[in-house]
Amino acid sequence: MNTASVAVRSDLRQEDYTRLWGIILAVAAAGLLWIFEGRAFFRKHFWGVPPPAESERVSTQFVALAFPRISKDGERFSMAPGEFQAILLELRAKGYRPVGFSDIREFYETGRKLPPKAVLIALDRDNPDSVHLADRALRRARMKAGIFLNKTPPSEPGFQRRTLTAHAI
Repeated sequence: MNTASVAVRSDLRQEDYTRLWGIILAVAAAGLLWIFEGRAFFRKHFWGVPPPAESERVSTQFVALAFPRISKDGERFSMAPGEFQAILLELRAKGYRPVGFSDIREFYETGRKLPPKAVLIALDRDNPDSVHLADRALRRARMKAGIFLNKTPPSEPGFQRRTLTAHAI
């Protein structure tokens, strides 16, 4: 009777360890998924700009705004993050609704209307630091923007390309 109870206890321990490792791996996978895709998914589906209802799409015009590089250092041909955020908050206060490149493509290809006071916000540079600063301001204003990506690096000597990851885009 002792050997049978010991055998049952060892089987239970094996199952417990298997279940424990399964939980550890599931938590690790969930953590990695959150790190690489979770924040973007959460912002897009729960915190992002809600898409306008079809009944609200009545406009046939939009305003396109292209912003230069966003920089804290006051570089030439750049804008400070505070200025960018102030512009976004003013646009939001005046009732402008951000639209994306896909909305504009549908507008031109299929004639799908846009919401009233539609604004396409575009960032001129795909520099990661600039995008990070712009993203912070966009998040606070609950707006969205598109980025024009440079496919070819400049022919300057000593140029080091810093690319955006798919998560950053």
